Amino acid sequence: LVHPSRYASIRHVGRHLPELVRGHALTATWPCLPDLAQLEWARGEVFDAADEAPLVAAQLATLPPESWAELRFCLTPALRVLDLQYPADQVWLALEQGQVPPPASEAAPFSMVVFRLQLVAYHRRAVQGEAAALRALAAGSTFGELCASLEAEHGEGAAPFAFSLLKRWLEEGLLCSLVLPSP
Repeated sequence: LVHPSRYASIRHVGRHLPELVRGHALTATWPCLPDLAQLEWARGEVFDAADEAPLVAAQLATLPPESWAELRFCLTPALRVLDLQYPADQVWLALEQGQVPPPASEAAPFSMVVFRLQLVAYHRRAVQGEAAALRALAAGSTFGELCASLEAEHGEGAAPFAFSLLKRWLEEGLLCSLVLPSP
């Protein structure tokens, strides 16, 4: 066995499937297979992830404006950000609709947000800059640092873009808590 099981649960059996598929001959015809396996694994992970109550907009409405720059957000454990090469989301949708997906496609790197909302796993393509923003929050960046990092790409529109991401993340339950700055 290349990757013998280290767990009693069958839940972990496919953990190495994306990397195993990468080296398989089928990828010559179906280059998106590794990305599709990675998406499938991430959907299983978010489904099984620990439950955390999502942060709601009302919790943010009471914050004084001067605290926003130093505000830190915690991401839900039921979130994964993937960097993919092939349109695994389009293949997923075709299969879900009972259609045969096209076998080959060109590589066009993009990021995917995979998350669970209540008891349903979802995935969607990240908007430009979103994957980096989520990774920055996961690494402990403040909201002010996030806005500053978005300035290079969005200029004066960085703060409104950051707030549009924040709104979407609240709607999707991607944020579970916040850390207020020390007084």
